[in-house]
Amino acid sequence: MSKRARDGASLKFSDLSFLKRRTNKELSQDAVKLLCQLWQHTHRPNGTLPFPLPSSLMRSDFKKLTSQTYMVSMKIDGVRAQLLFGHLPNENGKDKDYCAFIQRNGYVTYAPFFSKEASLFQGTLLDGEVVITKEENGKERLSYQVFDAIAVNGWSVGTLSLEQRLEQAKTTMEKICCNPSANIALKPFVEASLGIDECLEKLVSSNMSDGIILAPTIDGLNAGRLMNYYKYKPEHKITVDVKWDEESKTLRCGKPGFELVEELEDIFWVQDDFKTKKNGIYECIINRENEKFKLIPHHRRHDKPNANSLFVLQRTLQNIKEGITSEELKALFS
Repeated sequence: MSKRARDGASLKFSDLSFLKRRTNKELSQDAVKLLCQLWQHTHRPNGTLPFPLPSSLMRSDFKKLTSQTYMVSMKIDGVRAQLLFGHLPNENGKDKDYCAFIQRNGYVTYAPFFSKEASLFQGTLLDGEVVITKEENGKERLSYQVFDAIAVNGWSVGTLSLEQRLEQAKTTMEKICCNPSANIALKPFVEASLGIDECLEKLVSSNMSDGIILAPTIDGLNAGRLMNYYKYKPEHKITVDVKWDEESKTLRCGKPGFELVEELEDIFWVQDDFKTKKNGIYECIINRENEKFKLIPHHRRHDKPNANSLFVLQRTLQNIKEGITSEELKALFS
């Protein structure tokens, strides 16, 4: 039986380095264009691609959490990527079906999935995280953890409720075949009143998770910062992404203002920590020292084109100062 879109079927996916192996220019341009069409988003060269982003949870958000039903899920610490099934027409009659990951930095890479269902290639878009998992025999394997659906068979499903979108994702995944070195799984969501305790307990022991996600069941999905979707991280797992410039030896925020990080009174950093770093976006650990916050570079974010905005940095610091505890969250949903 013939399969469709098998470009990624012969590649090895034992680590995340494949995410740097970009497809050819024609396919990349078609994939980005299709992704934006499915999101109904106007894309500009070097512009931001449409990705939904949860907000850091603050105490002022507690009222929202108790005024409607929320679902809870683990926040996976992987590489964010949307999975796209598309069709590339060719003037010579050699049309091409493809399956690709699209990252926030605009990189388009072949994904290790394929399908015999022609309808998927009319424009199917899922959202999730790419991670490497270790099996019982010690062998590492790529896993794509799906947590949302944006479009199926060319039709937008973003206006549906979370539960309906997850059902669409589940039905779609049943039509997807995997490379032997990879798998695809639907990340479980549970009503917060039933699952918050277990998620918070897993957060303590899990290396793959750096927080939890709280998502409203009835809301549709939009690109950009979501003010009703929340992420919660314990203080020791909270990080920020800043831009290092080795020539000027400065750290900057992202769009729209590209402010110098040191202009924030509560933040400081040590130049020696960055002296061996190349230009780029760095995820930084935040350490409290004498009522101030020290940024320490953890690793470079090749998957992100922009640093966090000044607003996000300020909200993150406020989030740390508030110090919301797991006991508070448990009580909130009890």
